[in-house]
Amino acid sequence: MKSFNGKWQLAGLVELGSEYDDMNLIQTGETKVQTGTHVLQFVYLGNTGFRFPIVHYPTREVDPSTLYIKFWETVGWLEMAGFSVIYGCCDGGQANRSFIQMHFKGKDAVKEKYTTTNIHTGQPLVFFSRFFSKFNKMF
Repeated sequence: MKSFNGKWQLAGLVELGSEYDDMNLIQTGETKVQTGTHVLQFVYLGNTGFRFPIVHYPTREVDPSTLYIKFWETVGWLEMAGFSVIYGCCDGGQANRSFIQMHFKGKDAVKEKYTTTNIHTGQPLVFFSRFFSKFNKMF
């Protein structure tokens, strides 16, 4: 972050890892350095209220497949450090909804109660989103 004329602005290069770089090369046919305009942040929130930011990625926008890779990578790091990950929470942005839907076949997310399997532990992991809770209150 930097201050410009009294306003804070993000200052950094997009860095989402080699998978993102490789897919970008396949899609566009070129590699280029991009300045980040957003930040993808993962925060651990424990059942006791313990909260800790785990990782920040400077981005432009994050597509659902990159979010999928980074989410499970972060869950793996947390599990290796002895933390249990039992749920994932995000806002109702389109990329987040698509990311969650990637864990379910067709429209089975509701049928499965937004519960998938943690790929690192084999235990259940529940997704929830502000969008889902607002949507469910409407009906």
